[in-house]
Amino acid sequence: MTISPGSCERIPISFNPTANGPFESTVQIDCDGLYGATFASFPVTGYGYTGGTIHVPSEAPTIQIAVDGCSNGDTVLIAPGTYFENISFADKAIVIMSSGGPWATIIDGEGADAFNISMGPRSVELRGLSITNSDRAIYANGDYRNPVLKVANCYLFRNNFAISTRFHLHDEIVNCLITTRGTLCCESYYVVCLERGEGVVPRLSRPRIDKSVPRL
Repeated sequence: MTISPGSCERIPISFNPTANGPFESTVQIDCDGLYGATFASFPVTGYGYTGGTIHVPSEAPTIQIAVDGCSNGDTVLIAPGTYFENISFADKAIVIMSSGGPWATIIDGEGADAFNISMGPRSVELRGLSITNSDRAIYANGDYRNPVLKVANCYLFRNNFAISTRFHLHDEIVNCLITTRGTLCCESYYVVCLERGEGVVPRLSRPRIDKSVPRL
């Protein structure tokens, strides 16, 4: 590629990892005819994922980085610990789960949404997590293709809102303990609303809540 003086060009760089984990390298650009310089070097870093299961933090340092590297059908497996994160993603059919269960794996939303999910036609599962100190522990938007948000074996506590979902979305809340400062509020065409511990099922709702306990 030749770049004329005073102009700029985009240089595409592709990366095809063969293993999961962090990578670093250097991009070197040779400069001909430039006074006082013959080349320029730029360090580049990133994380490679080949699909399947991505381990946090051994292969990806944060849950968000692992989610960004996921493809449909992948699993983010989180080791025990406390993670101060606000995780967002769109249109991915993935599972985010802990390896040690909700009592050992805590996500602290630091006052914002811990999970903000824009769902397409695919389903998302959150399993074995504790979520705390969030505005909304889990917020999800559905679409007309009625995806499924499954929350299983989770402990949601000290959040302003526990689960808030909107539009065409099927919620499955299974074996969860939910304590909240305010309201567990799922507002959608196909969801359940639990306000101050009392179940209110809107018209056209098709929820599933199994072995879950909402408490204030």
